[in-house]
Amino acid sequence: MMSLLGCGVFNQAVSAGDAEKMPEVTLTEADNGRSIMVSLGERVILRLNENPSTGFRWVVDKGDNGIIELSGTDYVQAPGSALGGGGHRVFVFEAKRSGSAHLLLKLRREWEGDKSIASRFELAINVPSDSGR
Repeated sequence: MMSLLGCGVFNQAVSAGDAEKMPEVTLTEADNGRSIMVSLGERVILRLNENPSTGFRWVVDKGDNGIIELSGTDYVQAPGSALGGGGHRVFVFEAKRSGSAHLLLKLRREWEGDKSIASRFELAINVPSDSGR
């Protein structure tokens, strides 16, 4: 299980002022269950619907930090939504080495544990050794 402490890292990791724009792929809940191929150094950005005021939050349940490393996470409120309104939990992962990884996230209330899981997101990621697509 990966720890997701350090909210606000997302803003630093993907700031618009980055001198060198890293290649990236952005996925949403519509991509649940997909298999993707990414190059070494490429970022995978997950944007999952979340409303923290309900107590339900997305967390990483399973991943492979050696192949695909979590570099940041943050909550982004939907434009124009009122306080307590919905938005997106954004996870930023980076392909660190070649191999295959299975990423599993769950939407749950932390204090209720796994019995409160309302949704899951799964993604199979392949990072080829030649970094080709």
